[in-house]
Amino acid sequence: MDAILLDQGIPGMRMERLRRASPFEMKVLHAHTFWEIYYLLEGECIYFIDGRSYALEQGALVFVGTNVLHRTLAERHERILIELDPATLADFGMRLPLLEQNASIAVQLPPPQQRQGEAFFHCIAESPGGPYTPVLLKSIYHTTGYQQMAEEYNLTLNT
Repeated sequence: MDAILLDQGIPGMRMERLRRASPFEMKVLHAHTFWEIYYLLEGECIYFIDGRSYALEQGALVFVGTNVLHRTLAERHERILIELDPATLADFGMRLPLLEQNASIAVQLPPPQQRQGEAFFHCIAESPGGPYTPVLLKSIYHTTGYQQMAEEYNLTLNT
């Protein structure tokens, strides 16, 4: 397992890039008081969120709301995980409406949005704590079509 903790230098935000070369199972459902944003860079996994399971492949984007039970099961994979305190975006004067409603969602992005999502996450990873990190997070939310796909495919898990 290769894990890189990316020091954001932003209170209320933690980002980790992780590559696992062997199977991994989070055996216990858990929840937390922060939002979780998960992007699958490579491989496949099953994400269990609030009583449902989602088979995800490279290019999947997952938003987990606060206090929502979830866990993962995966073979070899690489992912980026962002933990974000709800107050952090408010401190930056930013809003992400579905997260504010505590909505959780798993979306398999189509290839054009995958490339955009990967580009945004790589920008954040290359410049952790940079002044553009909150703007990039908002861009991920809007440009990847997260909100639109949630509404079109009714993928909201918990509202």
